[in-house]
Amino acid sequence: MDDMEKIRRESMRWHILKALNPKRSYPVSELFIFNYLHDIAGLDGVTRRELRRELDYLELRGLATLEKSLSKKPWRAGLTSCGVDIVEYTVECRPGIARPKEKRRRRRREDREHVPMTLDARLDEINRKLDYLMDGGQDNE
Repeated sequence: MDDMEKIRRESMRWHILKALNPKRSYPVSELFIFNYLHDIAGLDGVTRRELRRELDYLELRGLATLEKSLSKKPWRAGLTSCGVDIVEYTVECRPGIARPKEKRRRRRREDREHVPMTLDARLDEINRKLDYLMDGGQDNE
């Protein structure tokens, strides 16, 4: 098995899930997914046969639902609750889908250095500031 083909398939599966996620309240046409793969994901050269093979795979894994047509009508696909969990990073992703590592929000430096004050310490700080202001902004020490 060629590694590049495997990477392409697994990447296509991830992008199919991503394409279905915003439209998960109703099934979308395979044409929508096809355009998403070409225009947004940058996967050029995807064929209808490849797309349908990966949609079948996702359905077998319980991540997508399919409305298949025996005629030449486009298939329609939807996302299952398990598929949503994969896209939203709420569950582990088994091998077979090239889901990137979750990007975590970096905490700002101020957030990391902030140590909450106790109520007594906060009241002492306020009293010192009030004393300073009452003395006309001059230190008496």
